[in-house]
Amino acid sequence: MKNFIVKFSRFAVIVTGILFFIACSEKEPILTVTPHQLFFSADDASEKSVTIETDATYWNYQVNSLNWLDVYTKANEKDKLFIRVHENSNMEGSRTGHVTVTAGKNVTSSFTVEQLKKETNKLSISDDFLAFNINETADRHVTITTDAPAWNAVQGVNSSWIKLIKQHQTLIVSLETNTQLIPRAGEIIVMAGNAVPLTISVTQGGTYLLMVAPTSLIFSSHETSSQAVTVTANTIPGWSATTNAPWLILNKDYNILTVTATPNLSLFVRYALICVTDGTQERVITVTQYPSGYLAITPTSLSFAANEVMSKSVIVTTNAPYWNAITNESWLHISQYNNILAVAPLTANTSATPRSALIFFTGGSAAPISMLVTQAGQ
Repeated sequence: MKNFIVKFSRFAVIVTGILFFIACSEKEPILTVTPHQLFFSADDASEKSVTIETDATYWNYQVNSLNWLDVYTKANEKDKLFIRVHENSNMEGSRTGHVTVTAGKNVTSSFTVEQLKKETNKLSISDDFLAFNINETADRHVTITTDAPAWNAVQGVNSSWIKLIKQHQTLIVSLETNTQLIPRAGEIIVMAGNAVPLTISVTQGGTYLLMVAPTSLIFSSHETSSQAVTVTANTIPGWSATTNAPWLILNKDYNILTVTATPNLSLFVRYALICVTDGTQERVITVTQYPSGYLAITPTSLSFAANEVMSKSVIVTTNAPYWNAITNESWLHISQYNNILAVAPLTANTSATPRSALIFFTGGSAAPISMLVTQAGQ
């Protein structure tokens, strides 16, 4: 019995030792990573490190798939990880990477690497549009404001006629003479550091050009009405228009001149002139407005020789939608075409006595007009 107790005690000691060894073998290793976060500026090229503290016999690391983040070890500093970043040219936002360290089989700790976004330089210009007359030779000055260490300005495409001089924070702009008929446009590109480039638009007038179309306007009398005149000019500041008639209203809108006539309540035709000028030359537009029920003829009488049978023309002017003509004599032939009345004797006058006839004209509400036609005798 005594021997059994001794043997059992020895067995218990052995089992306890085995269990203690197993328990000690399964203890998780210690793992500490410091610091847990690294910061880099957008153009920071320095090397930074994190310290790995562990009692495990080995450790490794894993980087999420980022091509801007370099992680590596050194043979003489086995308790450290070293980190470098590539320049961040993205001006819209920062970026973050993650590195996971594993000690032993499954003990992990991680740290993050954050790289700030690239800060943009500030850039502003005092003028973004310069307009020159064709004969303007004075320099224009544009003030450049920036926090970048330097700035530059270049001509844009097809803008070699623009001349640039840099002077401290001022851009001096001048132009070559424009010998073309039409105006021309170009641009200047201003750059500073990594700021967004700015554009200065430049225009220059061509050979003086001033045209108006149409050159005459005709208004009826019934109501207030408007007509448009197109004005083509290449001078700066442009063109202007005036009139000698108080019954006309002029309105300028870019290259359109709107002419408005108030109703003509008189019994007579009225006339006006509109003068369009660009400061160096002028164009004249004639304006005619008929009264209510207007009817006129040119000439106001006709005469034929005894043997004359060729037709003669009478021009009829009216603001009525239509007009009509009749004669009181059968020897006289008349025919209408647009605003023309053709008048001719049907036969020669073989009598020794002259003969005469009347033609009566009517048009809308206008007062009728009569014309005397005579033909001499033999």
